[in-house]
Amino acid sequence: MIIRTMTLLTAVAAFAPIASAGGVTIEPLGSTEDRFTPWSINNNGVVAGEKDIDLITTAHRWSPGVGLEEIGTLGFAQSIAWGVNDDGKMAITGYETTDDFNPVGALRVSKSEGVLDAGFLDQDPTQVRGINNKGDLVGFSTRMTGPDAFPRAYIYTDEGGMQDLGLLGGNRSRAIAVGDSRVVTGWSEFGDGSTGEVHAFWVEPGGEMIDIGTLYGGSSLGLGVNSDGVVVGESVTGFLDTSAFIFDPAIGVIEPIDDPMSPFSSRAEAISDSGEVVGNLFTGFTSAGAFYWTREGGMINLNEFLPEGSNWVIESALDMNDNGQIIGLGRLDGAPVGFVMTIPAPTGSLVVLTAATLLHARRRR
Repeated sequence: MIIRTMTLLTAVAAFAPIASAGGVTIEPLGSTEDRFTPWSINNNGVVAGEKDIDLITTAHRWSPGVGLEEIGTLGFAQSIAWGVNDDGKMAITGYETTDDFNPVGALRVSKSEGVLDAGFLDQDPTQVRGINNKGDLVGFSTRMTGPDAFPRAYIYTDEGGMQDLGLLGGNRSRAIAVGDSRVVTGWSEFGDGSTGEVHAFWVEPGGEMIDIGTLYGGSSLGLGVNSDGVVVGESVTGFLDTSAFIFDPAIGVIEPIDDPMSPFSSRAEAISDSGEVVGNLFTGFTSAGAFYWTREGGMINLNEFLPEGSNWVIESALDMNDNGQIIGLGRLDGAPVGFVMTIPAPTGSLVVLTAATLLHARRRR
């Protein structure tokens, strides 16, 4: 029998939150020694993620006023908490060995109730990547097609169990995010699968998988979705070149959200229910910072929110909740650390991210 336990491990933050003149605050997620990687934040400010303990990747959560808590490996060799909903339930994947990240189990874990669905998927290789406020899980698994077959996108609901979300073509699909309306996004092979191209999709349980398409040909990935079913992600536009996109089902077409004059590639990671988007910027394989986007204000470099002379540099944005809280990775006094940044409601005082401000942020790094 596998015995799964949760251990409380609170870390005292080494630095207090700082505020900019515009009311933006930023706070480290633990200390610079913790090396906590945050993946998801709920509307209560609770963060799910991972931290290495003696070279073992282990699921952790961070809570305001509490700090970091170790969830543990839950009977697996390694674990990662990929998502957390407003009830505090976390979507956690267990991995087979300490040498690689081959997924073998997907679980829901609650701080107050412990491990839920303990026998959910301990059989075939399965990864969970997202959870909504209904407690639905999404990810990819070979369970529907056999342990030696190709991974397929799924949604797991309490009333319906595990449901295959289908394909756009080929053999493989992966679900990455699910909204409260149960709209799921991710990507699927396209056509006969022989070209290696994948397309972002929009799908509801029991419905037909809809091809979101691409901006300029090639591949696309769906990475975030809100309660209205609006999807964000990235579309390949050339060699080592991608553009962040938004797909609103009410509009019905994929749209770019990056600045056409920008010298950087972009990828949208998450979207709030009010339509705010966060994501990342790249030059080839190298990070070039993170952005915040609204239809009214366009792209804004997160480093532009920091006060003059700040000892912070923002390197990536990974998720956002509906209260203006953004999580990601940065450097504090040169040391890597996770952060939570809170941005007030958008105002006309925000600086639009142009090629010039992007280059300014690049020089600050």
